[in-house]
Amino acid sequence: MKRSSSTIWKNARLLSDFPEPMPGFSEPAWVSLLFEPNCHFCVKGTVHTVDFTFRVRVCGKCIQQQFMSHQEVLPYDVIFTSEGETIGDILDCLPTRCSSRKPFQGQDICLRREYEQVKAHYLSLKSDQRKTYREERKTFIEEIEKHVKIGEAWHKRRARSREEELDQLRADRATAITKKLVDLGYEKDLESIKAPDSFQDHRLVKQPRALTEKGWHNIRQDMIQFMEKMRSKRLAREHTALIHSRKAIAASLFRTYILSPSGTPYTTVLPSIVDFYNFGPVKELLDLPDETIVEEHSFAPVIPQIDAFCQAWRERIHNELIQFVGHPDPPSLQTMEQKVAFLKLARNVYSCGSHCGGASWICVAAESKLYYPQVLAHQCSVTELDVHQDDPPDQAISLPPLRRCAWTARHLSLHNKASVVVSALITALDRDPKQTTVDDMDNLEQFYQCNLCERNGFFFVSHTVLYGWRAFVKHFCNEHAFHVDNGVLTLTPDKDFEVMPIESIDPKHMDTYEQMMDHRDLRWRCLRCRDLSSEIETCNFQRLKAHYRYQHVGVDPETLVINRDYYEEFGVPPRVASTEIRTLNSEPDSVAFW
Repeated sequence: MKRSSSTIWKNARLLSDFPEPMPGFSEPAWVSLLFEPNCHFCVKGTVHTVDFTFRVRVCGKCIQQQFMSHQEVLPYDVIFTSEGETIGDILDCLPTRCSSRKPFQGQDICLRREYEQVKAHYLSLKSDQRKTYREERKTFIEEIEKHVKIGEAWHKRRARSREEELDQLRADRATAITKKLVDLGYEKDLESIKAPDSFQDHRLVKQPRALTEKGWHNIRQDMIQFMEKMRSKRLAREHTALIHSRKAIAASLFRTYILSPSGTPYTTVLPSIVDFYNFGPVKELLDLPDETIVEEHSFAPVIPQIDAFCQAWRERIHNELIQFVGHPDPPSLQTMEQKVAFLKLARNVYSCGSHCGGASWICVAAESKLYYPQVLAHQCSVTELDVHQDDPPDQAISLPPLRRCAWTARHLSLHNKASVVVSALITALDRDPKQTTVDDMDNLEQFYQCNLCERNGFFFVSHTVLYGWRAFVKHFCNEHAFHVDNGVLTLTPDKDFEVMPIESIDPKHMDTYEQMMDHRDLRWRCLRCRDLSSEIETCNFQRLKAHYRYQHVGVDPETLVINRDYYEEFGVPPRVASTEIRTLNSEPDSVAFW
């Protein structure tokens, strides 16, 4: 026995749970198998796992050469031959297991040299001796299987114990490095480290070795460099938290204004909290040096300026809309009244290019075609995806998964096709597109039936669809207006569509329509949650009451008062203008809402 092996053997005998040797192993050979991590074939590879079934350690390079699958010596075409029967008997005399590693994954394997030895011996025996040999090998294999379970359990315990030792070494090293860094003044920085940064997972910290003075000298500069980065991040987070504490005061102040008679009822668009942050006097307070104390009374001079700020902000966003709508002489629009008068023309249909296409969360429902003033509160203009770049986040603008943002028109453009269709519809109604506003069209309170669909065979069942004017424009753009990019379209009443005054519709249909609209009419918001992270999307009245039962337990949902407990979302169109009624066999079939 080698001197090194002798030492391993002596130490192994001291272990209380040391397993008994497998059949055919001397104690030194057994100790060598369990403790010497070398490949038993090439002796070069390091192998940490014992293959107890075959009583060897084998590296990845030697597996294919030293092992063989049963299929290699017993292919399907010889299984039922006399040769196959003999080979099968030989394989039954060998310890076998199913491989979980390539190249034999999923196949029964055995040790190649053991197969050759057993095969040579088996073929040398007479037929009556072979039976006895098979019984002996069966007993041998059963003993091996017992020892496999014992050996694998011991090996797992040993690996677990070793991992615990390594974990303790890592923990002791981390503690020692922490003490060194605390002595250098980095205690607060250590306490403030947060994901994705990690002190414990630092490559110089997680090593399973004790920290010596020489070792600390070697890593000192690298650790100081790491801690300086952590200090910079801590100071940045503290600065951000300070700014957010100031923003919270500003947000509370602006929310008080919004909930006052100046902002309720919600009849004119108001800036977002982020717009208020960008207001000059507010921004000056937010950007004051960190050592300056900013409290609620610091914002007192801002309060008298909020009305003027809101007015200036409205004028700015109206100017942005006018820029892409295409007024022939923008400088001629001097007053807000003139700008509003132009933007609210029904022919000015707006489109969002951000592919929002869903229900809103903090604003008017996301639609492919928007009208003034609805467009001012479109979701993509007042919210953005929260990518969690702020650390810590600004809770005042949080609206998971979105967050409030400064108003922007970057996603908006003029919907040319819809604008042409609206102009054609207005002209067909003997009105002037240059004078007719969205309110004028909404106030008509009449439905429109498309005659082109029935004639072109779009209806496969006998039913009638009545559209509000906004729904009719959407339908016509989607189904018929395929060639109006040149800006020319003519609609003829009674030929292309029919006008259906609301009073001409069967009262039974209207009653059903009203009942369904009570459920589908998403126009209400909770006033108590306005501009808070708990704010919900626009909803029907039943959903609003459910929100109160869950969010505002002390308020009776049956006693809600408009403009005290809830409010109507800004820019939501009237029911008649934006819905469609489908009737089947003179009975209402369904009502769609867009």
